[in-house]
Amino acid sequence: MPLFLIKKPNNHVDIAVWKISESQDELLEMLKDKVSEPDDTMASSNQSKFNQRIAVRLLLAHFFDSFKLVYDDKGKPYLADKKNVHISISHANEFVAIAVNYQEPCGVDIEKISAKALRVKNKFMNEKELDLVAENEELATTMWSAKEALYKYYGRKEVIFDTDLSLTNLFLTECDFIGSIKLNGFEKQLNLKKEKIESFMLVYTC
Repeated sequence: MPLFLIKKPNNHVDIAVWKISESQDELLEMLKDKVSEPDDTMASSNQSKFNQRIAVRLLLAHFFDSFKLVYDDKGKPYLADKKNVHISISHANEFVAIAVNYQEPCGVDIEKISAKALRVKNKFMNEKELDLVAENEELATTMWSAKEALYKYYGRKEVIFDTDLSLTNLFLTECDFIGSIKLNGFEKQLNLKKEKIESFMLVYTC
């Protein structure tokens, strides 16, 4: 399957999702038409991860005729040949998502909706969030995905999810809510959007 989802939530953000159903050979053939030569960040002995990395480049090729994808020392991806463009990447099973922001850093995360987030909720939710989530798997997964997106926006390692990142105005029936980052003298409030894709939750900053 080619592009699964393309969204433009505002004039400086693009969101794209790929659902991998192709074989590795098919993905590589598609990539060959888009990218002149593979880069060394694609290498992986794990076939699933390798396919995800191909899909990332296919998504980037949808927005850019050429690009040089690299990672900084914190593991944050960026395009070395595009100084004013910010990107974020996420993958879960067969889904791969990217966010492209032409003004400021961004964060995107996709997670399979499951009880996993409930099992670790005390590690990433504050008291208000714990009261809100109760035992709702979808809401817990949304919160986890949202905080991952905030973490990726911040782009540095030293983040405590339950105290440094917070969520407000989050309801199952609404697609827009607010995320806040507050640590080490840094404060930022961000608009977040969520979208359910099959049995997965996609959340991104915008």
